[in-house]
Amino acid sequence: MTITGFVLLTLALVFALTKQTKLFVVSVLTGSVFLIVAAVQTIFFNESVIWLMTLPQPWGTAEMGYTPLSAFFAIIIGFGSSMSVLYGSGYLKKYSREGLSSHLFFLGLLIISMNLTVYLRHSMLFFLAWEMMSLSSFMCILFEHKLSETRKSAIYYFSFMQVSAFFLLIGFGLAYKQTGSFDFGAFQDLGYLPALFIGIGFAIKTGFFPFYSWLPIAYPAAPSHVSGLMSGVMMKTGIYGILLLMAMTNISLTAMYVIAGISLLTAFLGVIHALAESDVKKVIAYSSIENAGIIGLGIAFAHIGLLTEHTVMAGLSMVGLLLHSLNHSLFKPLLFFLSGNISQQTHTREIDQLGGLQKRMPSTGTLFLIGSLAISGMPMFNGFISELFIYLGMLDGLNRNNFNLNIGSILCAAGLTFVGALALFAFVRLYGLVFLGEPRSDKARNAVEVSKSMITTPGILAGLCFLLGLPGSIYLNFFNHILQYQGFWFEITPALTKAFNLVSLVFLIIGILILIMLILRRRIVKEVHPTWGCGYEKPSSRMQYTGNSMIHPLAYFIKPFIKKQDVMNYDKALFPESFTFEAKVHDFIHETLITPVKKAVLAFLNLFAGIQKGNTQVYISYGLVFLLIVLTWAILVVK
Repeated sequence: MTITGFVLLTLALVFALTKQTKLFVVSVLTGSVFLIVAAVQTIFFNESVIWLMTLPQPWGTAEMGYTPLSAFFAIIIGFGSSMSVLYGSGYLKKYSREGLSSHLFFLGLLIISMNLTVYLRHSMLFFLAWEMMSLSSFMCILFEHKLSETRKSAIYYFSFMQVSAFFLLIGFGLAYKQTGSFDFGAFQDLGYLPALFIGIGFAIKTGFFPFYSWLPIAYPAAPSHVSGLMSGVMMKTGIYGILLLMAMTNISLTAMYVIAGISLLTAFLGVIHALAESDVKKVIAYSSIENAGIIGLGIAFAHIGLLTEHTVMAGLSMVGLLLHSLNHSLFKPLLFFLSGNISQQTHTREIDQLGGLQKRMPSTGTLFLIGSLAISGMPMFNGFISELFIYLGMLDGLNRNNFNLNIGSILCAAGLTFVGALALFAFVRLYGLVFLGEPRSDKARNAVEVSKSMITTPGILAGLCFLLGLPGSIYLNFFNHILQYQGFWFEITPALTKAFNLVSLVFLIIGILILIMLILRRRIVKEVHPTWGCGYEKPSSRMQYTGNSMIHPLAYFIKPFIKKQDVMNYDKALFPESFTFEAKVHDFIHETLITPVKKAVLAFLNLFAGIQKGNTQVYISYGLVFLLIVLTWAILVVK
């Protein structure tokens, strides 16, 4: 199954180079199906074919094959890649065919490399796949390479990915020094230093604090089908790597509390920047940082429970983090795909230039509402059920004879609750300003609905966001195989099963009632009138909330955590004829950490700028000086 899947994905590269788009899509879909089937067989039936590859010394023997954990992430990669390619086939129709074959080639290469990262068990081969994933995603971002902003964003992203690769390479080298093997199976009881380097490498890819500043720069610059793939799927390779590392290391309880604190800070900073941003795709990108923090909390409390022998805490948190990884791979591409619909039809992503799109793009608006409810963790949607597992895992830490665990559980549960409330407000703001009210510009006023090909894929994802929010106890049994493989085990008690079944039943009844109400409303309501204007004869979009004014009640609270710049341009006359106001949000991590480092590196490199003279004779003299130094060294030093 797996070999067939990889062959079909490789064949898709040939179709991409020959500009056979439909065959490319079919080949990716069928290849992904084969890999998903192989992954499902591994999880439920323990049927995994292990391939051995003998490499030249000192690389040893490389194992390839799925484990229950990697198989789960292979399902996420396979399904997410299929959805991205399906949506991309419609999204790319409005672009010229110039550069299309190379874009599809690198998109296919990205899909192959992501699958290889969860299939390979040899650290050096894994590293090669990791670098191929970084390079191919970099090239995918550069689809609109004629835009200078796109080029800058892509280079910024690739720089971070190389830093990630640097840490991974050092970490794998130190692990080889300790174990004498490059095989993941031999990486047991890794020391503090290799674990730290490897962990930082994976944390950069995932977007944990303080390494997240590349996400809101890279995701908006990429085409929307690539943004959804990178955020919903590629980010999970970092989560997979962290879970892999946890199994290789005897990590201390103190370290897990630190990881919990970092994760909570990551979630908080992500959501407050999502509240303040005025770019639709940047809001969604910052929300990815928030969700990375939520998954990080699940990782932390799963291992805290394991170390303190609280099996229920460990099991519930582990189910929660895996389920939230799956759910995030559904609602995040959904929102990015729909942002692509908005930008294609309005030619802008600025919230303050949109509005009133629900009437003009009803399908996009309805699906965006479903995605917003899911990502906000509202009941009846998949985001709620996965966060509920993590909450329950934290709350299991209460009433224990462990002061640190009690305090940690209370602080993290309260913090996650607050983050959830801010996330709901952020997406109420986003949906309300983009889809409700009156259009704020001609771009929004002239918008029309996209073609069915760009609605079908988001429709599938929205349906899954609702369906996966209903079952509860099913997840306990589904993830049990993975939990046992990772060393987690907890008893699925009848009381726990009954509680989740009751929640599922209530959600199902509420969902059916809402559906009946919508059907009756459509049949009963015969006339549609304009929204009541509160007595105003000529309502204007200038009377509506802007993105900045809507968060004003929270401004006093979030101001210390974000760097905001207000830009005003107006005539100096007594009665100015024009006035413009723009609020720009700057990421303080980028401003306080990345920018000074960048300036220091450029200043250091500028010390050598004088070497470049543009004169061939000077360059020849450099070579002669170098040869003279080598000759002197050989005579005086080498014996």
